[in-house]
Amino acid sequence: MRWPTIFVAGLALLLMYGCATRSVEPDVYSRGSARTPYRVYTAEVISVERVRIEGEASRIGELGGAVVGYEAARSGVADTGLAGAIGGVAGAVAGQAIEKAATGTDGLRIIVRLDNGNVLAIVQGDQTVFSGGESVYVHMNGRRDARVIRRPNR
Repeated sequence: MRWPTIFVAGLALLLMYGCATRSVEPDVYSRGSARTPYRVYTAEVISVERVRIEGEASRIGELGGAVVGYEAARSGVADTGLAGAIGGVAGAVAGQAIEKAATGTDGLRIIVRLDNGNVLAIVQGDQTVFSGGESVYVHMNGRRDARVIRRPNR
């Protein structure tokens, strides 16, 4: 198989994976989170800072890169197993880095003071922007899942 064909297939897999990764936006819930109770706290936003949320690196980018690197090295440099092995390793490293960069996103670090006095820092996607002093809801499900939601006008 020619390496351009493998490259296009690997790139398509990477793009499909990027669309299927776990969302960091406050209004997107996973299927497993549906019908799960969340505790809701009222809070006040203390500060908001822009952050970069690191992308995910899975086996898809690594394996796709390895195949592309293997085929590219064998067809471009020398048709030997050693060239293919070196190209495969380099491709795997590059594929993982490309996947991480492609799945990263911009986000916000929102510092809130709950009405009970506790202060929390919550990092989430930047779809909804908050400002200091704004009254918000904080949805929490255990210790791992929290999101800041704008309070509806009453």
